[in-house]
Amino acid sequence: MKVMRRSLEWLSVVCFLLFTTEIMLGGAGEMIMISGVGIRRFLFLLTVASFVLLGVARLAAKEYQFKIGNWKASLTGALIVAGWVVLIPLFYGQGIGLAIRDAGPLIGAALVVALFDDAVLLEFWKRIRGYLFFLLLLCALFHIFLYVDGVMDSETLWTKSNRLRNFWDPTWPTFGDKFVLIGAKPWGPRVNFASSFLMLISLYLSLFCLSGWNKFLRNALLLVCLVAIGVTQTRSLLIAAGVFLFVTYLFKRHKPIGIKNDFHLWLLIAAPFVLVFVFLPTIDLNSSFLHVFSRGETDNIRADQLRSLFQNIGMFPFLGTGFGAHAVYIRDPLAPFAYELAVIALIMKMGVGGLIALTYLLFSYVRAAAVKLEPRRMAVAAGPYALYCAIIAANFFNPSIFSFFGTFFIIFVCLETKYLLMLTYGDQN
Repeated sequence: MKVMRRSLEWLSVVCFLLFTTEIMLGGAGEMIMISGVGIRRFLFLLTVASFVLLGVARLAAKEYQFKIGNWKASLTGALIVAGWVVLIPLFYGQGIGLAIRDAGPLIGAALVVALFDDAVLLEFWKRIRGYLFFLLLLCALFHIFLYVDGVMDSETLWTKSNRLRNFWDPTWPTFGDKFVLIGAKPWGPRVNFASSFLMLISLYLSLFCLSGWNKFLRNALLLVCLVAIGVTQTRSLLIAAGVFLFVTYLFKRHKPIGIKNDFHLWLLIAAPFVLVFVFLPTIDLNSSFLHVFSRGETDNIRADQLRSLFQNIGMFPFLGTGFGAHAVYIRDPLAPFAYELAVIALIMKMGVGGLIALTYLLFSYVRAAAVKLEPRRMAVAAGPYALYCAIIAANFFNPSIFSFFGTFFIIFVCLETKYLLMLTYGDQN
């Protein structure tokens, strides 16, 4: 039994590493198709299945320790799925199919986070994190290389861009470019991919996870990550990086923010969803606020989405319209529920009640991992919290959270938080 359990642990780690590698290097996830299923989706399902098998093995060996916090998180998650993915869509006649397509990335992230084995997390996560940092550095250097190459040879920019599309996103002529965005901008070529916002993780890793490294090397790696984010010339990513650095400063200053009780912890988790509205003027073309980030015609489209989404929020403020729903303005007829303003769309679909449930789900997960709200224990989660704020800020403008890239980002933030909290004093305290 022990040998089989150990084999399942290694299988789950290998599957997760393959999924991580494909996310970072596999473009739109359709370079390889297996019976009509993209390789990314296949590896994700394989990862989930491996952790299910490991969980069954541990349950059979009576090795699981059920915590009240985990039960609270599980029940809250089940309530959200039952209410906002099934019942509310059925009530409004939207159909469960669209709701599952819409909520699928978030449900997928929750599945992996819930099933990820604690013993595997403690033994392997540090090495998984190091491997991810290596891939992110390769990604950052590739961004910088493409930018310099575009500056030196701007005439062939579009030819090279199309080659990248053909390589990484083989279905793009039919369905539009889902992965590669390269074009000329006032500060040189824009080098941005659908996976570029994952480089926010490299900022976190270079600031928080290289304490034993040479200071010059740490600063050099941080500079590479910042430059790579800069050459994307993408408003959501630039603002998200600024949010990450600002929140990091708040928690690392001489008198850092403290967490005194459960209510304070819940407020910290809920705060980014409220504070994100500070970015509203950035998509108002009549405002000079942050005008440097204006996207011209694309902001006209975002402004149309914003008005339409707010109209629906006003009509269904408490329970929302459920996943799979859309406002009067439809951005993509093939996916009518998809909007670039992902956070505002999420508020429209879940309402105030749904957001309370969602933030309570996150609170229960963190609270179960923390065990006690001791200052030293909670301080180690400052970096993942800054990353959490950054992803919400980024998805005020873009729908990255409703994709496999968003799924992976959520998985990383949740597992990193749990790992650090478990590591601080040991899981038994």
